[in-house]
Amino acid sequence: MVKAIRQKGNALTAFVRQECVNFYRPGEFCLITDGKCNILQGQPCRYFRDAVLRGCDPSYPYAKNSEKYDELTRLYQQIDPTLIYSIKKQQVRFCKCGELLKYRQRICEKCLRKNTRERVRHHRQINRQACNSFS
Repeated sequence: MVKAIRQKGNALTAFVRQECVNFYRPGEFCLITDGKCNILQGQPCRYFRDAVLRGCDPSYPYAKNSEKYDELTRLYQQIDPTLIYSIKKQQVRFCKCGELLKYRQRICEKCLRKNTRERVRHHRQINRQACNSFS
């Protein structure tokens, strides 16, 4: 199993070298563990599982490399058999106007501008009425 992971031509090791932010090329060093990369040593890596591998999940709206997802998960399951239970599916959310929402976004940019415009208009009307009542 570990021999298959350490192979230079393995899709998983190539993906780690290319996409993992914490992978430091000289010496195949991991910035999180301050040592050798866990994936290249055949050990599970929580950061890789939750951030890097999840970023290519086809159900994730901003997926990158989603065509490789099945092969990468199959290879990673050799290292971490609990992968099926640990990958959190990114829920796709929509604004009330139907626009796709980004991560941690409550309303889309268009609705935000519209709501701000209406709120400012409403407060100006209230201020105008208050000023007119003193006259």
